[in-house]
Amino acid sequence: MVIRIATVSGGKDSTAMLILLAQQGVRLDYAIFNNTGIEHPLTIDFVRGKLRDYVRAHFGIDITELHPKPSFGELVRKYGVPHKPFGRWCCRLLKEEPFRKWLVANFKGEELILYYGYSADESGRFNAAQQRKLPKKMGIKAQIEAPLIQAQIGEDAALEICKKHDLLNPLYEQGFKRTGCYLCPFMPLRSWRLLYHKYPRLWRIAKALEELSIKKKGHGFFPNYTLSNLEDRFKASKLTDWLGGVDGQDNSP
Repeated sequence: MVIRIATVSGGKDSTAMLILLAQQGVRLDYAIFNNTGIEHPLTIDFVRGKLRDYVRAHFGIDITELHPKPSFGELVRKYGVPHKPFGRWCCRLLKEEPFRKWLVANFKGEELILYYGYSADESGRFNAAQQRKLPKKMGIKAQIEAPLIQAQIGEDAALEICKKHDLLNPLYEQGFKRTGCYLCPFMPLRSWRLLYHKYPRLWRIAKALEELSIKKKGHGFFPNYTLSNLEDRFKASKLTDWLGGVDGQDNSP
């Protein structure tokens, strides 16, 4: 029997994918959430709340959480923080490898279909990722599918699908452009600014990890400025001075 597994992140694309699979009558055996340890608390609440309720109601299963070892903090001591534009070790060590290990431990030799939430805007990224996700030497027989790409559903449409079904991560409503790890160097500065103003505890954690990284490995999240530099900039303006006036491409220091 084919085992069907969907990966979910709590973001709009993977959520819209689940909705689409439910509408298509696809039977899922597992829905996997890779909890990296640096997910935003609102994402954790969303996945363990509304999204889990939806998965239970429509697929009759729970969401399975995977937790990477070693932890993000331990990996920062070894590699430093993920660094833009290079040194993005986090996705591989916190998401891809734990998922691969889970698959090998439970389904080696089984026939699998793996569903990923790539949108139609990410077809090139999906094609490039397929071989990287499951090396043949691991003994996994898997067909990898991207239902949103197959249905030609882009990011904007995925967002509207989530809104229609009342399954939108609340971070989007707060102005965040993405819902992945809250200290990802690849998120726009708009999101860093929101983090500073609205989630000071998370900002302090990110800043402390960056300071540890600079001390041990000589680099922070960005090549030309640190979170301390950004903090000085963010202090100079109130949240209401710029919210709604800065788009997701605001990447100047």
